[in-house]
Amino acid sequence: MKNYATKFKHIVPTFLFVVVASTFFVLLFRWVFTINSNILHIKEDIFDMWVPIIFPWIPITIWLTPKLKVLKINRKGSDAPLLFKFIAWATMTAMMIISNSYLKTATGSLAEINTIEEAFNPNASYLKINDFEIDRDYGSSHTEFRTSGKYGRKLNFDSYFVYPLKVESAENKFKYWYGVEMHEQISKSLEPEEKEEKYQVFFKQAIEDFKNYKFYEADYFEIVPHSIDRDGFINAIKRQENLSDIQPVIIRPKKGLYTNKNGHKLGWVFGSFAIGFSIFLFVLKFPVYSSKK
Repeated sequence: MKNYATKFKHIVPTFLFVVVASTFFVLLFRWVFTINSNILHIKEDIFDMWVPIIFPWIPITIWLTPKLKVLKINRKGSDAPLLFKFIAWATMTAMMIISNSYLKTATGSLAEINTIEEAFNPNASYLKINDFEIDRDYGSSHTEFRTSGKYGRKLNFDSYFVYPLKVESAENKFKYWYGVEMHEQISKSLEPEEKEEKYQVFFKQAIEDFKNYKFYEADYFEIVPHSIDRDGFINAIKRQENLSDIQPVIIRPKKGLYTNKNGHKLGWVFGSFAIGFSIFLFVLKFPVYSSKK
């Protein structure tokens, strides 16, 4: 505990600044340029995963690292900043992932319309449609194969199925689509023949599930934003129709109350901060304060 107050005053204010200001900056940037104005067409997957993983290292390197140089593991040991940088990074990453998810749902408005062709707020992220009908004559699908997990050890099948919604206007015949995604994950280490067999079983079942899907039991719909999922649905639509002259509106079903869409995300933002901050303060007890640094 020796020199703990000195270490606290020297490092903790910068830690708080880096964590809080960086998270706020990312949320403000996303809201201004992608949600509120749609100036930048950045896929939401970038904000949901890659920005939280990569961006924190910039403020950590610029502002926090110089402050951490006063710490030593022991009087004759090596520098200790790496552990504290990792704690700061983990805290910021968790906060950014959860807060970005919260921002997306909290700022998305719900538009209630009678038919899909009825004009609605262009900034609406969710729809409640009182009357619609899917056109089963033009169904289509597309499957993406992606790896995930540590060292890419998992292989994911993501099949995107679409039906157009029936409309009265001929020019809007293939503008509005109902999309459903089916997902399966297997080990990438399987033999090619076994992978193919598992995919065929998955896809056959996915087709049956889509045919029997309860399309009209959704409580409301999300307008699929710029994302990997939207690209998957677009590729499915392209197998059915040429999209050169139209920007499709793709909706996917949501269950439950619209008012509950945020869940406990906001609480988890503060919870992840509290956990990370507590760990940072606890670990700060152990390194030696280097007056020379």
